[in-house]
Amino acid sequence: VRGGEIDPIQVGKGIVAASGLYAAFDPKGNLEKYGCKNIGKSGETLMRAGALGQLVFAAALNMDSENVHGQISYHMLAFVLLSQPTWEFHQAPKMPDAIWMAIMGAVGYKTLDGSLSKWVITAICLANGAQFFLATDSAVDMYEMKGVSKLGKAMMKMLGGQMLCVGTYL
Repeated sequence: VRGGEIDPIQVGKGIVAASGLYAAFDPKGNLEKYGCKNIGKSGETLMRAGALGQLVFAAALNMDSENVHGQISYHMLAFVLLSQPTWEFHQAPKMPDAIWMAIMGAVGYKTLDGSLSKWVITAICLANGAQFFLATDSAVDMYEMKGVSKLGKAMMKMLGGQMLCVGTYL
């Protein structure tokens, strides 16, 4: 590190990405490595969603700073799509996710063409992150999720933390 051969920022970005990849690939195994017992499908599926959120954060850290605000909107759209098994397991209705994907697509497009303020996606990430992190039960109720375990709610808080990290970075 002292000689400049290793950039600690790049190493940190890699660790965030690698951790997210492993947790998305094997959420139950990841939780077991942290000593979690009786994980259940709620905790497992929400761990995977949290890991996908971590990958969105890693992507943001590695994007060109000139386009990150628009590009991250498309990554958030992909997150909603890829995390569908989580919301399906919890019997959440599909329409809110379809609406979010349309919003993220429009925000990304309009941000990249310069007609929408970069602060819009920043505010969306911070507001959603704050709700999932600080008011998890209200997010469960708002999205009509059923059977969310205590561990599942903890994973939702982690996902909220990831969204707060993205919003803060933006």
